[in-house]
Amino acid sequence: MRVHLRRNRRLHESNVSGSSSEMLFANKVMFGVRVLSRNGRDANRHLYAFYLPWDNSIIVYEYRQLGNKGSALPFVKRGVYLNLKGAKIGQVYTLWDIVVGRTLYFRTDKQESLPASLKEKPVIALRVTSVEEEAQHNLLFAAMKPTEKLEALKQLHSKRLSTGERLLQTIRADVRQRLHKRGVKTLTGLGRLLRSLDRSGDGTLSRDELRQAADTYKIGVPADKADKVWSALDENADGKIDYGEFIRGIIGEMSEYRKQLVQKAFRKIDTDKDGKASYNDISKFLNSHKHPAVVSGDMTTDEVLAAFLETFKPAEGSILRPLPTEITFTEFDEYYEGMSIGIEDDKTFETMMRNCWGI
Repeated sequence: MRVHLRRNRRLHESNVSGSSSEMLFANKVMFGVRVLSRNGRDANRHLYAFYLPWDNSIIVYEYRQLGNKGSALPFVKRGVYLNLKGAKIGQVYTLWDIVVGRTLYFRTDKQESLPASLKEKPVIALRVTSVEEEAQHNLLFAAMKPTEKLEALKQLHSKRLSTGERLLQTIRADVRQRLHKRGVKTLTGLGRLLRSLDRSGDGTLSRDELRQAADTYKIGVPADKADKVWSALDENADGKIDYGEFIRGIIGEMSEYRKQLVQKAFRKIDTDKDGKASYNDISKFLNSHKHPAVVSGDMTTDEVLAAFLETFKPAEGSILRPLPTEITFTEFDEYYEGMSIGIEDDKTFETMMRNCWGI
């Protein structure tokens, strides 16, 4: 597994430096996280966390570039936190939980530093994107024999799944196989439909609404497993599910390595840093001249740009509707989630992203 820390800065390069802070962080593990959110601004925040082994505490900072200087601002305050979901619910987060691809959940009610957009919900989900593996392994495996270390490494990267999570894993494998050649159309269309059904704007939908959307795009769950799947997704049994979690649960998502490439591309075209990219910025940064159809002479650069934007145009009345003048990070992410389903290896995906967006 390739693991990359996007910004491996020492503490003294930010405003967390100082004698007391340096003592506090002298023996720690740094790891990167991202917010799981449909809000493009929140999803693209630069977050870095520390695990402090002597008391199992976690602290999260947001890195911001202010002119020529960088600052690390409080995001999630230092504390000992419990697993809020899954097979280890109620247990304290430990270093064994800090693994790329895992999701850490934190209650928002006592997190004064969180932005208002994230405090609207009772829980914030942070996905681990990178880990300072050398420091982590030194703490976990230093006293182990080579054979014990090998077994422990396997344990570290093998998540203990609940019965519901194992069922969802099976469902995802089947759904992704069926979407292999229609991922982009399905993910972008499904995303639009779910947002249109979310009339309250709280990001949650009922079972019937989600079933209707899934059936529309032919990704329905087998009838004999529907009740168990719903129970696995609706953990608090309130009759509603966050539809972002529904998509991740039923369809899955790309690896964190690929996600970092997608975020890097969007950050480049999101010049206002508001979670949206304008037509002008897309046309400026999309390397249409490297598209195979342009190279072969079958399409012009303008036609390639129009074809890309066409993907984000609502299907209803599409002949009369104009092309969108901007796209959100969520739409951009859905496009590449769909694209990722049909691309087997990371290198091919990386080459595509670098050629398209010059990252």
